[in-house]
Amino acid sequence: MARHFWWRLAVCSLDLAVAGATAMYLVLLSVLNTAGASPAERAQRICGLVALGASTLLMLSCAMGVWLFPERRVGCAMVVNVVLLLLHVLVFLTLAVATLTREHQVLGLLELSFVFEALAGCVCCRILSVRVRDDLNQKYALDITHEQLSTW
Repeated sequence: MARHFWWRLAVCSLDLAVAGATAMYLVLLSVLNTAGASPAERAQRICGLVALGASTLLMLSCAMGVWLFPERRVGCAMVVNVVLLLLHVLVFLTLAVATLTREHQVLGLLELSFVFEALAGCVCCRILSVRVRDDLNQKYALDITHEQLSTW
């Protein structure tokens, strides 16, 4: 585990940053004044709050899972992590396009930065899983060679 400390730290940091971005939207949506909103708009807001809350918790669990999963399960954990990050890419990209078309350039560019951050997280997940897999393959090959030598 110590061999891949920096890759794990990178993946964890990117997961936490994406969780922070979804938490920011959660806070923004929760303080939105809906006094004159229709019941359908209120229901939509509640669904959005639940989805953002679940998304934030899932990303936080992925950030913790980077450190807690054993080496043999890192590949599975990274697949889940990449799927969640790609879902965030779709959401942030949709928000960025909608915001940029309304001529709110600063907020739109901020959302685009979240897209690139989530994509960087996907790349780091892939690199980490490949490195761990290569180390495990090398370790198993050495174990097999050692067993073969000990039987002679």
